[in-house]
Amino acid sequence: MSATVPACAQSETDIVSLNEFNAKNSDAMATDPPTLQYVAIRCSALYVALAKALDGETAPDRVKLMNNLLDKSTNSFGTAVNIERRSPTKNTDANIKDISKKVQTLAYIYVDKMKDARLRMGSFWEDKIVSGDYKICEAIMKR
Repeated sequence: MSATVPACAQSETDIVSLNEFNAKNSDAMATDPPTLQYVAIRCSALYVALAKALDGETAPDRVKLMNNLLDKSTNSFGTAVNIERRSPTKNTDANIKDISKKVQTLAYIYVDKMKDARLRMGSFWEDKIVSGDYKICEAIMKR
């Protein structure tokens, strides 16, 4: 049985934490390709947003961190694309472009959430979706 994979968010109000998504789809998180693809897309977008927060940094450790986040984004994107390539759909190239658009849309949402949290609470890590999603994405990346 496939999980209910939400369409990628069109506005900030549409995004739910990966913790909440996992709670509703825990059985599918390990086996359902659309669910795995959605999580990979979310992680790719989050890593892009976190790298964006470091844009303009010149300290070597910060540049290294930014590059590491971009590598993780690329790996997550690659996972989503590989899942798509294994699907029986006929127009894989168009679907891959759609994955890219979803990553971009979600990255903007994460960036906005991070800006808002930084202004309201002093740190973007105070946003429960950003910090919670990061923990889940990091756990997935270690597999």
